[in-house]
Amino acid sequence: MDREITKEVFKQLSEQNFLDFGRDQICYVKPVYSHGAIAYGLFNANGAELDLFPDERTAKMAAFHGEMRTMPVH
Repeated sequence: MDREITKEVFKQLSEQNFLDFGRDQICYVKPVYSHGAIAYGLFNANGAELDLFPDERTAKMAAFHGEMRTMPVH
């Protein structure tokens, strides 16, 4: 898809539609503190926490089994 077309499509999205974009397909994993220990949270594209896991690998496998793609967050 042409970059200019893509930019125009995103410009036309409402704020809520932009926040929901990719919500059910894209996720990320990040370390979080839970009950005094480090766990790994699985979050959807709009930042909502989906679940906590004891390690990063398990969190990524849960995303895979849920047919979601994990993306790096910087």
